[in-house]
Amino acid sequence: MKSLAVLVAILFLTAIFGGPIALGLSYFNVTTRRGRLIRRIAIFTLSLWTILTGLQFLIANVPVFVRFIGIAGMTFAGVAIFRETRKNNHQEGPNGPGLNEH
Repeated sequence: MKSLAVLVAILFLTAIFGGPIALGLSYFNVTTRRGRLIRRIAIFTLSLWTILTGLQFLIANVPVFVRFIGIAGMTFAGVAIFRETRKNNHQEGPNGPGLNEH
């Protein structure tokens, strides 16, 4: 029974803190290629785990508060993934975004 309680605590803490930690990692500005790769792997791994845990809490027969925690974690993780993928697709030039064509 103790191991089940530890597993539930790990899942619950992942749902609570995984999304905000992944979102916080997306704000770090890393200049080296290796650092960007490590940050990206960490963000995607943590976000995927948080989304799966939140989805499990959303589908399972649990109280509404736990479902809200799952939804909040999934939202934070989704925003972190969006920020990480958007950051590399839309590079801002010296004249601002979208003003680099002449």
